[in-house]
Formats: sequence, C-alpha cells, structure tokens
Amino acid sequence: MELNPGRRKTALLITFGLIILAIVLALVAPEEKTLGNYIRLIYIHAAVTWVGMAMFAISGLLSLFYFAGLITRSGPLAKKTTNVLHLSSASQSTAILFWTASVIMGSYAASLTWGGRWWTEPRLRVAVIILLMAIVAFILRLIVQSAPVRAGINLGLPVISVLLLTKTGKLVHPNNAFARSDSFQIKLFVGLITLVFIVVAINVTRLFIAGFKDKEARVYD
Repeated sequence: MELNPGRRKTALLITFGLIILAIVLALVAPEEKTLGNYIRLIYIHAAVTWVGMAMFAISGLLSLFYFAGLITRSGPLAKKTTNVLHLSSASQSTAILFWTASVIMGSYAASLTWGGRWWTEPRLRVAVIILLMAIVAFILRLIVQSAPVRAGINLGLPVISVLLLTKTGKLVHPNNAFARSDSFQIKLFVGLITLVFIVVAINVTRLFIAGFKDKEARVYD
C-alpha cells in the first residue's frame, strides 16, 4: 500500500504511540532480583537489539533475492528487482536506527549494572564498530547511484556483522539472560515488548520505502 502524506503522518503517529506503549510495558514489567529496577532498561535494550539484528538479516536476504533476479533475468524476481532493492535498503535503514538505540542503551545499561564501559566489554565494543560501519554504509547508499552496488552494501554489512559477533567473546555481558530466566512473567513481557518493536520496525520500513520512491521519482522528473 502506497503511503500518501496523510498515511505517512498516521504511520508516524502510530510509531510514536507504539514506542510509548513499549516504554509503559517496560515500566510495569516485573523486576529481577539481581538487576532490580535496571531490568526495565534492559527489556527495551534486548528487544531493539533482537529486532535490529533481524532487520539486518532481512536486508541481506533481500539483497540475495535482488541478485537472483539480476542473474535469472526472467521470472517474478527479475520483474521486481527495484522493489526488492527498496525493501532491502529500507530494512537496513530501519536496522541502523534500532542498532543505534541498542548501542546507546546497552552502553548505559552496562555502566549501571556492572560498572562496565563499552570500550572494555568486547561485545559492546564490536556493537559500536558495527554501528560505525552501518553509518558509513548508509552514507554510501545515499551517494552511490549503481543499484547493484547498493545491493552489495546491503548484503555486505549484515555478513560482516555476523562474522564479527560470532568471533567476539564476552567478559561480563550476559548470554541471552531472558531466555534462561525462570520467570514466565519476565519472558512474557520481553516477548510483548519485542512484538511491539517488530510493528514499529514494519512502520519505519514502510516510511523509508516511501522516501526512497519519492527520491526516485524526483530523479526521473
């Protein structure tokens, strides 16, 4: 569905409303005996991290579909390569926003919970490196005119990010603490908050797609 100016405004308002809902859910969510009240920040941090990683993965997968369409030069993929590239780029732009929020909240949460700093914790340090690469990739996509090159950027960033994350150890960063929690309520709330941010990601991606189409229309005017 195309987003006209009215629908874009509605999508933006819904997005802000959902973010407020996620914050409210985190505020009423149960505390954890070790982390206490700080877990409310970690609820949000975990959710935006998971959604951000998922959006990076979707972006890379869509780039593969784009290249498959170029190679086959026939079939449904070949006919929709432009739309696939728009969706890939929009997904990655959304992922960058979520990853930015993840790095900021993760660094703050680390300083509150275990007194750590992002430059001393390998996992957080790599997260910052990925964020810097993502910003560079975003700028390159704005500059580069070649569609295959933009698709290559969309594919390269998640691949490099996965390699960095899988090769990086942890000092004190917890390893999926929510999944290992014995509390059903904690798991329920982190699941609900994640679900809210999934809808936020979908809305933001639609807004980015609309922006890309506007830019393309101006180029061909």
